[in-house]
Amino acid sequence: MFLDLSNNKLQGRIPDWAWSNWMFSLRTLNISHNMLTSVDSIPLQIVDTIDLRSNLLQGSLPIPPISTKYFFISQNNLSEEILSSICNLTSLIMLDLARNNLSGEIPQYLGNITALYVLDMSHNNFSVNIPTTFSNGSYLSSLNLHGNKLEGNIPRSLANCKELQVLDLGNNNLNDTFPV
Repeated sequence: MFLDLSNNKLQGRIPDWAWSNWMFSLRTLNISHNMLTSVDSIPLQIVDTIDLRSNLLQGSLPIPPISTKYFFISQNNLSEEILSSICNLTSLIMLDLARNNLSGEIPQYLGNITALYVLDMSHNNFSVNIPTTFSNGSYLSSLNLHGNKLEGNIPRSLANCKELQVLDLGNNNLNDTFPV
């Protein structure tokens, strides 16, 4: 089932009764471009796509179900650090966390999700280093970390990303030469 509630004036949080009604039937959920302020968890069983872009979500990043392939949650007010459990989403193809206030470290094993094609974490407050582990056989074609506070070196393991077409590391505090 596909549910599209985008571009409305939905406010507050999604009620528990809605989640329990959707739990086993939704494959795609689009509630983008609303005024939602809270999503504590996403208790769906088998879902491919979750789109929560352009809301007023605050707090920590909710971790979607393990079956999620496309997760869009950019342009919100999410803060805090990303839980390392996001690295368990091995089916993830596209992850868009851009334009939030996420901070701390980017989980090191995020680069090990070999199915991941697009990773956009631009315009946040990530600091420390870029993850140093990018797996052989990675399908990553676009990595955008522009506009953070990242420091250190560009990981040499990016060479394992043979499909990489877009790499945006601009406007950070990196001090390195580009790997051959």
